[in-house]
Amino acid sequence: YIQEGLIPADHGPTAQFSYHLNLLFDVCNSHSQFGPTPQKAAIRFDSQELFRFIQDGRNWIKTWKIVDAEGNVVNSKYHCLKGIDILLAAIPQIVSELYRETGAVYLLTRRINQDPLENLFSLFQTTLGNNRHPSSVQMDQVFRTAAVA
Repeated sequence: YIQEGLIPADHGPTAQFSYHLNLLFDVCNSHSQFGPTPQKAAIRFDSQELFRFIQDGRNWIKTWKIVDAEGNVVNSKYHCLKGIDILLAAIPQIVSELYRETGAVYLLTRRINQDPLENLFSLFQTTLGNNRHPSSVQMDQVFRTAAVA
């Protein structure tokens, strides 16, 4: 983007950071067997190159230094860094275990994140509004709506 003049040259480090983080998020959100990039495709049990990419991403994240206004490194206050590391470490392990135990050749990582559950609860909230005590009939209607969507 810098070479094309779409962003100023001094924004390069931020653009690189965003690009690399986006690729890691793509790995965590694969939704089809074949994708336009290796990071967006299903993770196969024999995806050694992708497993290396994940490990490199883990190593990269461990180099981050989050600094407060006084210049102190405060990484330990950001528990999400540990969560991202655990998630990225688990993906190759889950893929290997699934292959070993069930013969599954690939994993769609979108299926193992909590977004679908969050989306379901969002649908409940949108459909039911402020009703904090819906009846069983109302819940049944919401579930039917979710199943059709």
